Amino acid sequence: MVWHQQPFRRTHDLEEIGQAVTNLDISLGSITLEADALTDFAWRARYPGNSYTLAAGEVTAMLELAQRVLAEIKLRLSRPPQP
Repeated sequence: MVWHQQPFRRTHDLEEIGQAVTNLDISLGSITLEADALTDFAWRARYPGNSYTLAAGEVTAMLELAQRVLAEIKLRLSRPPQP
């Protein structure tokens, strides 16, 4: 959003951010849909004593997803913003 000089609301909700980003770059649509899983993962696993138990491989899967999202963003930041 900053790259495109678009204002945005501060939020940790990746679905909301994904919708705004997809309006700027439709090719990010599928990765932003996947990235929404990171929102739930972040708040469920954040606090000690929470009743949520991480499933086997869940941390690895979420880390791989975050890395794919980051790679897609970096790819777009390596080229000039499209109007």
